[in-house]
Amino acid sequence: MANAATLVVDANPDSREGLSRIIKEAGFPVLTAGSGSEGLALLTTLRPSVVIVDMDLPGIDACDLIHQMRLEVTDVVLLALSSVQDTAHVVRTMRAGASDFLAKPASATTVQSAIRTALTRSEVSGADLAGGGEADRFWPDLDLLYRNSERMRGVEDIVRRAADTNATILLQGESGTGKEMVAKSVHYISQRRDRPFLKVNCASLPGDLLESELFGHEKGAFTGAHRRKPGKFELAHRGTFLLDEIGEMPLGLQAKLLHVLQDGRFFRVGGSERIETDVRLIAATNRDLAAVMATGHFREDLYYRLNVVTIAIPPLRERREEIPLLVEHFLRKFSRQYDR
Repeated sequence: MANAATLVVDANPDSREGLSRIIKEAGFPVLTAGSGSEGLALLTTLRPSVVIVDMDLPGIDACDLIHQMRLEVTDVVLLALSSVQDTAHVVRTMRAGASDFLAKPASATTVQSAIRTALTRSEVSGADLAGGGEADRFWPDLDLLYRNSERMRGVEDIVRRAADTNATILLQGESGTGKEMVAKSVHYISQRRDRPFLKVNCASLPGDLLESELFGHEKGAFTGAHRRKPGKFELAHRGTFLLDEIGEMPLGLQAKLLHVLQDGRFFRVGGSERIETDVRLIAATNRDLAAVMATGHFREDLYYRLNVVTIAIPPLRERREEIPLLVEHFLRKFSRQYDR
């Protein structure tokens, strides 16, 4: 089950420390993150029961962060803390996946009460699982994913044969075909199922930020690097790491990724300490990497290092028999989520 910690995601050190102190005074363990990406990594790795997200995080849309957190861990209790209190903002925040909305400045009593309520809710949710362990709790719906079309049963056959190897997997398919779900099924079928599953979208960050996200950085490595930050390769140790949109990775980073795949070692940005990592890498793309490679925008040696097990995921238009079952699944899911 998720641990009983509360994760505070707040870029302001004073505010973050104040919230941490309030939570500790109530007897609850606390985790802290100074950015949305760090908070997301801690959520997927350590699975706290409650997350408090400061909606005034600079440089990102906090609603998008909440939505991503909700997708990553469906049963986490997400508390939004915001200085903006107009109805439209509250509605958008709740629709993104927030469980509750706290107005700034929130008193110690308000924060502690909200966490107690959230933990009670988590305990009830956990009891509904009928004793399932952590692996079962986050297990993908394999029946929904594979069993309703002949094309996807072929995909499942490759997944099951590859899951307990350490072979790198390349997932190819159009956007929206379910590449991430297939990657998660590889992880949860494999012997790494009790370890972290992390992901990074290579198209969502510029090259310098993507390098820091993957490999971490040391304090002072660049402007704004106020403290050491572990990267996803470090956080995903002994687990599975999904690199989505791998075809968008800059050439310079491709060389560094190749070395990690070959040696299992890397340096944080600005660091001299060699970090060792044991990570099962899954790469995903909606592009024809062989064609990208022919244009010189993708390294040939990296392509062959990634292309050990290739799984082509067909689009839904070629699996139309699945549509009624998907409709039924999402109707049930959102009926439960919105109590309708």
